[in-house]
Amino acid sequence: MSATGFVVAPGLIATNRHVVQPWWDDEHDEELIRQGYVARLERLVAFFPEVSAPFELRQPAVSSYTDVAVVRF
Repeated sequence: MSATGFVVAPGLIATNRHVVQPWWDDEHDEELIRQGYVARLERLVAFFPEVSAPFELRQPAVSSYTDVAVVRF
């Protein structure tokens, strides 16, 4: 999966909650979670123009109500 994000401060990217929690607001995934399955994100990286190696993203902070998230790089 690929998505967009924007650098909003040194070391911070704003993106959508469904990017860092792809199961969010997904009826099929929500049903599996209700059945006891545990959703987890295995890896989240960002790519920047002119840089060959990806940047690991960490510490996602997600909105409880809207499709917004912030991650550190």
